[in-house]
Amino acid sequence: MRRELADAAQAALQSDSFRLDASEAMPSDIGGTTSDGRPGAFYRAMADWVDRKRTIDQGFADIDAEWAALRKRGDPNSAEQPTTDSVTSNNP
Repeated sequence: MRRELADAAQAALQSDSFRLDASEAMPSDIGGTTSDGRPGAFYRAMADWVDRKRTIDQGFADIDAEWAALRKRGDPNSAEQPTTDSVTSNNP
């Protein structure tokens, strides 16, 4: 599955158009790298979904839980959390 992601990324880079996932606008614990060097919650959720380890709804729940943890810790970047409540999927 990781090879397929690498192939897709290569094709995107070689195309005339490219779309971002907005993770660069998220706090690093969500869309970047955590302070202990792990990938953020968004990356982990998407990788687990692509690898079929978790459903998309489980991934969204993980991301929402990380946002809640950031707010609880008082992270100033966590105030503008987008909601995943309106996004649903029937696909695992």
